[in-house]
Amino acid sequence: MIARAAAGAALALATLAPLHALAQVDDPGRVRGPGSTRRGPTDEEKERARLSIGMTRDQQSQLEAVFDDSGKQMRAVFDGLRERHRKLSEVYDAYDIDEGQAEVARKGVLELRKKMLQVQAATEKRVRKILTREQFERMRALMHEEAQKRRRARTPGDAPPGPPRP
Repeated sequence: MIARAAAGAALALATLAPLHALAQVDDPGRVRGPGSTRRGPTDEEKERARLSIGMTRDQQSQLEAVFDDSGKQMRAVFDGLRERHRKLSEVYDAYDIDEGQAEVARKGVLELRKKMLQVQAATEKRVRKILTREQFERMRALMHEEAQKRRRARTPGDAPPGPPRP
């Protein structure tokens, strides 16, 4: 259940992740988190993205600030979600489920998922105040292209299908 919830939370961030990587302020090559193998873009990759989008360095700095802020907010939400799901799992571990505790935990999860969507919406609005329509469209095209590359890299073309899902 926790894995499914984490996957749902990750899906909610799918539109921000590639965009965030373009303007990432973390150290280049830094591993993102526990168990993550994804690395931040190098300065050269950020410069290529900036030029292909047609952003000024000032716009890029502004985006970096936006994404740094939203990244901190999202990490706090994810930490809270992880804790709420842990508590819910503990409630479900008992044969006799305490419905009161389960309801409190479920409401907490829903509140944090709502917060995640609010952070995402606020970030999207802030991005549109920084970029022109044309820059925004080029950025989105680049994001889609990068997301497609990652999907292809994860999906080996000649691997046999796995067992059916339960």
